[in-house]
Amino acid sequence: MRLHPGVMIEAQKNYTERDVQIHALGCGIGMHPDDLSDLAWLAEPDPDVLPVFALVLGAGAGLFTSHGIPWNKLVVLSHNVETLRPLPAVATVSSRDEVVHVEPKPKINATIMTVRTSIREADAETISCRFHTKWLVRELVAEEAAGIVTNAEQRTADGSPFLTTDIRTSPQAALIFRLLGGRSPIHFDPSAARAAGFDGPILHGPAILGHVLGAMLKEASDLDPGQVEYFGCEYRGVLYPGETLRLECNRFENEIKFQATCVERGTQVLERGVLSGRS
Repeated sequence: MRLHPGVMIEAQKNYTERDVQIHALGCGIGMHPDDLSDLAWLAEPDPDVLPVFALVLGAGAGLFTSHGIPWNKLVVLSHNVETLRPLPAVATVSSRDEVVHVEPKPKINATIMTVRTSIREADAETISCRFHTKWLVRELVAEEAAGIVTNAEQRTADGSPFLTTDIRTSPQAALIFRLLGGRSPIHFDPSAARAAGFDGPILHGPAILGHVLGAMLKEASDLDPGQVEYFGCEYRGVLYPGETLRLECNRFENEIKFQATCVERGTQVLERGVLSGRS
């Protein structure tokens, strides 16, 4: 099945405060009941919305499965979210997922595809946010590279040490996050996860990003969710629910560069991460 730049899928989705709260729980919010700073994400009415909530509003793997490519041939390599304005706690949104770049990798019998997703509230004329997802599609080799590589995926920053912290994830994190989508069995079925080459069910990439962003927002007192303009990183390894993520951040002007490792296994999980706020 051939996918080329311009191939797209459009959908409409309703979400409520309950979905926002489930997302927060799946991203590690509420792990410490005595932490009052978590209440803003779980409050009723009108909880705060993590900017990475946008990642559950697109088609995700659905763009590929609708074209006959099974979930077990797909690997997410990176996510980059650009927020034009904060998402509300309740909305009807339209999403458009479009292939914007195709890069064949014949030596590994695969293709890297970049998908741009735009999210727009149903009653708005302009989009609220967009994000790029880089996918590795195994056992599919495109004929030639095509499309435009976005600058958003090349951003880096240097700076001074800002934050080092350990983030404990819940053994139930993937099960909670799965309620919002991400239905691939590698996130809940041990046999499916092992068949895919993992030791057990793995945590969703967007859930890992939510854990990281939540920790950073707690520490950066001058940055609130509505001020996040850009947030993205590359995935370098998996995290199993219940493991601990060690987050290391450097700060430079209004950008924070970060990476993360798994404490228990000493493996890299995230690299080349950047958060930037509105100036």
